[in-house]
Amino acid sequence: LVFSGKTQEFDEYLKPDTLFVRLLSTPPTEELMTIEGVNSAEHLGGADYRLKIVNTSGIAERIVSESVSRNWRLEAIHAEKTSLNDVFSELSK
Repeated sequence: LVFSGKTQEFDEYLKPDTLFVRLLSTPPTEELMTIEGVNSAEHLGGADYRLKIVNTSGIAERIVSESVSRNWRLEAIHAEKTSLNDVFSELSK
C-alpha cells in the first residue's frame, strides 16, 4: 500500500474524529447530539461517552459550555487518537 497524496491529505486521516467524555449526570445521547459539531453519540456505559465529531474547531469549548449550562458534571474530555490500522483501512478503500 502506497499513499500518493500530499502530506496535508495524509494529516487529515490522522485528525481525531471522536472525543471521549465522562459526564456524571449521564444525559441521553440524543441530548449530546444537539451540540453543534457532534455527529453522533455512543453511551459506553456508566458516565462514559464517545462523540463522533465533524468539525474539531471549538468543539471542546462547546461541550464544556453545554455541560456547565445543562449541569452534566463533565469530569473528563479528550480526543481519541486515530490508530494506524484505521488510517491504513481508510487509505485502502
